[in-house]
Amino acid sequence: MDAELQRHAEEAIARLRHVLGRGAEVRHDEIQAAAKAVIAFRNRTIAKHRDGAADGDCLDRANALVSLAYGAEFPLSGLHFKRIAQVCEELFRMLGKDVSAPEGDVLDEREEGEARAQ
Repeated sequence: MDAELQRHAEEAIARLRHVLGRGAEVRHDEIQAAAKAVIAFRNRTIAKHRDGAADGDCLDRANALVSLAYGAEFPLSGLHFKRIAQVCEELFRMLGKDVSAPEGDVLDEREEGEARAQ
C-alpha cells in the first residue's frame, strides 16, 4: 500500500475510532464523516487499481468495508458498533498492522461505546 492509500486508511481509522469512543453520544455527522473517510479510501483504491498500483484483492476489501460502514450507519435501531469496529480492524490489517497491538485494539473502544448505548 502506497503512502497516499495509507494516509486515507489512517484517516478512516481515526474517524472510526472516534465514533467508537463516543458511543451513544455520537452525532450523526460524526458517523457520516467516518463513513465518508472509508469511501474516500475506497475511491482512492479504485484510482490506484486503474493505474495498476493496487490489486483486485485490495479493491474487493475496500468495497466490502464501504458496505460494512454504510450498513453500520443505517441499522433498524441504534448504531452497529461491532460493524464499525470490524471496518477499523480490517483497515489495520490492510495496513499490515497487528490488530491486537495497542494502536490496533478497537475492542475496548467498541465495548465502551456499546455500554454507553445501553
